[in-house]
Amino acid sequence: MCLTPTDTGLMLEGEAEFLTAALVRLGIPEDQAVEMVGQLAQDEYGCDPGKVPTSDMSVGVTVCSSCAAKTGFKVRLKLPVGEMMAYRQGDWMRSESEN
Repeated sequence: MCLTPTDTGLMLEGEAEFLTAALVRLGIPEDQAVEMVGQLAQDEYGCDPGKVPTSDMSVGVTVCSSCAAKTGFKVRLKLPVGEMMAYRQGDWMRSESEN
């Protein structure tokens, strides 16, 4: 990601592994993506360090349209949040324990 200030973004919804993979696809190094999702799990979902919820998580990501286009994602203006472009993990992508 270019880190250029922008007012566009997208919403990611799914298991921790899905969020991590999507962040990596957007250009965030894997170790940083894992750390970001872990911190989200602690701060927003009350998980202990090193743990993630078994339910879906969601996170809004600020990303410019040029960077998003390179990965196949589409973005929209960040406000209002209800109108952000959302990418939700498909059922076929879920861990076997949930199927």
